Amino acid sequence: MRVLLAGSDHAFIRHVAEMLPENVRKLVMVHSAQELEAHLSQNMDIALISLLENKSRDAKQVYAPQYSWVACIGTIKKRQPLTQVVCLVPENNIALSIAVMKNGAFAEINPPFSRGVINKNIEAAYREKARQRKQNKLRANNRGASIYWMSRPSQRIISAQKVLRKKKKSTS
Repeated sequence: MRVLLAGSDHAFIRHVAEMLPENVRKLVMVHSAQELEAHLSQNMDIALISLLENKSRDAKQVYAPQYSWVACIGTIKKRQPLTQVVCLVPENNIALSIAVMKNGAFAEINPPFSRGVINKNIEAAYREKARQRKQNKLRANNRGASIYWMSRPSQRIISAQKVLRKKKKSTS
């Protein structure tokens, strides 16, 4: 599984990277929207975006949403429609949660969260991507099969009409 991890708090992103499941083959960490744009050429399975920012350095932590990352969700879904986006959203921020879902996020996780919660959401997002990929392949195969089967009878009808015309000409 290939994961893109995005957020502006470097230490927090490193901490979340340590919590990811073992089956992550490739991990790309970005800390700005510009870096994210540069890495969108790579095919990613899951984008994990942190909308949390650590505002204080003491034991009491205050989180503020990063609305610039919300706009990136739409960009990711436009360039890589099968990539599933999971967002870490501050609790009690319903407006941000709605904005995230409107832009196409697969899931949101509110703090406090554990390794199990992150892994469960990432695995679910990966299964959803696999399901969508399989569904797209079936659609493409069915479309090709229906075109094939639709073209075959018409070819038979045309060839049958040619045979009948030849028979009429030869009998007249």
